[in-house]
Amino acid sequence: MYSEIQKLNDFIVKNECKCAVLAIEVPKFLPLVLVNFTINSQQCNLYLDDEYKDLSNKNLPLNVEIALRALQDIDTSNDFLSWCNEVEMNPANNQLLEYYKTAVVFCSQIASYFKNNKIESFISDLDFQLNSGAAQYLRKQ
Repeated sequence: MYSEIQKLNDFIVKNECKCAVLAIEVPKFLPLVLVNFTINSQQCNLYLDDEYKDLSNKNLPLNVEIALRALQDIDTSNDFLSWCNEVEMNPANNQLLEYYKTAVVFCSQIASYFKNNKIESFISDLDFQLNSGAAQYLRKQ
């Protein structure tokens, strides 16, 4: 097993993480999947990019990794407009702005669970995008 996956699994257990896909219709402006993400009893509905249809596999470590990647993008963004540019969303939508504000608050609430109070996913961007190494192993679970 890859050390990144072991660290992810340890994080999930330690922080009682859950990530459940919600069967709620997502607004048309969001080509994303709505999930309820829980970490140590704190929860937030997140819109996640599911380009590879990973969330349908009910693979908790993979789902948590995808959620952490989305939260990391929000946490490291300078502002709403820069985040919209990163995730290729139209910033003119007020619902998207409200979602961003809610997610920023959630990020600040859970930051203490991470090293240096900075949200970080466990698998490298390169592995995740190329479906290699730890990401490929995780997707096969």
